[in-house]
Amino acid sequence: MYLGVALTSLADVSVGFSRFAVDQRTAEVLAKQMERWTLLYTYQPPLPPSFIARGVIAGLGLADAPNRRHCVLQSVERFIIPIEGSSEAGTPGLKRYLRLGEERYEAIVQLAKANGLVTAEEGESRYAGAGKARVYSSIYTQVLRAWDYRCALTGQRFGSVPGLHTGLEVVAIKPLIAGGPMHVRNFIPIAANLSQEWMKGAIAVGGNGELLVAFARLPQSLIGLIAQSNGFGSPVDSRYTPDPELLAWHKAYVLGS
Repeated sequence: MYLGVALTSLADVSVGFSRFAVDQRTAEVLAKQMERWTLLYTYQPPLPPSFIARGVIAGLGLADAPNRRHCVLQSVERFIIPIEGSSEAGTPGLKRYLRLGEERYEAIVQLAKANGLVTAEEGESRYAGAGKARVYSSIYTQVLRAWDYRCALTGQRFGSVPGLHTGLEVVAIKPLIAGGPMHVRNFIPIAANLSQEWMKGAIAVGGNGELLVAFARLPQSLIGLIAQSNGFGSPVDSRYTPDPELLAWHKAYVLGS
């Protein structure tokens, strides 16, 4: 079981989210999670919570105000794009903290990794605020629908689900951390078991829509899946067709040409 902790006031947070204030009740729960990863989120009803960082609980100390404690984190990582917690909306106690199963925690972290994590220090110059959460959430939903829940690399179709999709990830062609735009034409849906291979550069797209695959770098279990592909797909709605310049950037970045 993992915890998510609400940052009720960003004014209570020190640089990099490494130290923040919580009430006594939340502190008692956090005390049982020492040396474990914990997610941080903002919550502004009626909007769902937005997960913005994670860190390992290193200690709890007294705060200036009565019935308040400071939580100290280490190994803090901020999410370049906050992850919307639609499935957590309405959870009792959300204004303080929430409990997350391992599968849900991993899904949030993997989605965050797909869009970039930064250390606390780097995050001070790159994090653009919770407004991005709503923009990315909109892009996420639009891209999945525009591609009819199909993987852009294999054509495999997945069923539609509310909230975070467990079979598909919406991945940036040019990562935002590298200057990629927050635009629907910079994002494609990729099967969850292939997204890391795309980001690691084992798969790229050629000028004619062909897949350029470094089979030697693929896990054996994925070779057959890619080998059966008919090439890079296209969305049902042409307005969401990936930008050719961004695909060319990705190809040049991972292949050097």
